[in-house]
Amino acid sequence: NRNGSNDKSHRYYHYPNMDKALFEAHPEYGRLYTWAAANAGTPGDDTDDNPTNRQGICPAGWHLPTEAEWRELIQVMIDDESQAYSSFAGKNNAATKMKSKTQVGAGTGGESHASYNNGMDVLLVGGLWAGEPTYWDRTGILWSGSSIGNGAFIVAVGSGTNLTLGENDKRAQYSVRCKRN
Repeated sequence: NRNGSNDKSHRYYHYPNMDKALFEAHPEYGRLYTWAAANAGTPGDDTDDNPTNRQGICPAGWHLPTEAEWRELIQVMIDDESQAYSSFAGKNNAATKMKSKTQVGAGTGGESHASYNNGMDVLLVGGLWAGEPTYWDRTGILWSGSSIGNGAFIVAVGSGTNLTLGENDKRAQYSVRCKRN
């Protein structure tokens, strides 16, 4: 179904850029999920110290990262500066390290070191809002397991060196990355 819902009993997903044929040709692009779908009925927040409670759609032994876990990962990437990455600074370095070299649409908009450093390989497949594609080939947006009021914590990796951490409406549809327990 292509429409989001506040009702957690409606757990939706769809294809990047609303294009099933594109997904079938490139299954590595993954699907886009509402927050309820990503959490598969197991929403959590950072007051819960047991991340396995946020397994969501992740396989056994894995979970959706919390806001704290995303921030920790990004801080590790910022602090792990080496000679090879000395031309990047702070969060911009982390964004570059997270971004995939695989081009979708017009491409990644810049150099990526994902395969050299941490293996995040975030594809810039954008998301969906109100059934319409947003940020296709410009941003990769990832859900967390952390609820923030009526929204949820997200990580957005941009086509340049932009990295945004923040809150977004749970009815949007974004990608998911799982973390090993």
